Amino acid sequence: MHARIAKTRTEYLLALRVLYETYRRQGYTPPHPARVRFSPHLAFPTSRTLVYLQGPTRVLGTLSVVGDSGRGIPADVLFRSELNELRSEGRRLAEATGFAIVPGHQRIALSVFFELTRLLVQYCYWSRYDDIVIAVHPKQARFYEEVFAFEPFTGCRPHPYVMGAPAVGLRLDLTRAHRVLKPEICRRYLHPKIPASRLQVPPMSRSDFLYFAYLVGLDPDAEGEIWEPPQRIAA
Repeated sequence: MHARIAKTRTEYLLALRVLYETYRRQGYTPPHPARVRFSPHLAFPTSRTLVYLQGPTRVLGTLSVVGDSGRGIPADVLFRSELNELRSEGRRLAEATGFAIVPGHQRIALSVFFELTRLLVQYCYWSRYDDIVIAVHPKQARFYEEVFAFEPFTGCRPHPYVMGAPAVGLRLDLTRAHRVLKPEICRRYLHPKIPASRLQVPPMSRSDFLYFAYLVGLDPDAEGEIWEPPQRIAA
């Protein structure tokens, strides 16, 4: 069992299915016959989907990172003005989104979380991002603030990508994380260093994007400053 950046359509499909089933249980997405949760953000050139694999055909967890670009990041739908303030300072942003773990695996859930977030952090350092941004339920915010030194940068707002559930914006300043994180957290997340060969994985291909776009009923030619949740289009 190990975490890595998804490379194949099968790995993407398994990850998006885990994400869909998790969000359905939490009431964050409407039912869809394809049973996948796909957003075009995941196909941006700056995006990568991380998977925790148990064998070649079993994904136990997933987490995605969307690097900032001219198309922005998913959190722009809620926090554009606050994010633009960070951008005006010349900061390079990456959003961690789409986190899910298959239920019934409590025994290894902590390992899945650690391996996925460790890969995320090292990928963001390798990609030279300055901040990791997350939009989380207020009940989860304290955990990220106390354990991982995330700082709130905005108040609570209803998130349209998760059926209006409340979300707050948090950020981790990677340029000073080594000073504010607990030494044990730093050691576990930054050492040993993940080889560059494991991080140099290309983004989702155009053919895979088209496959998933058609699967959920998304018009692949529809572009805008802020994407609408594809499940709304397909429902």
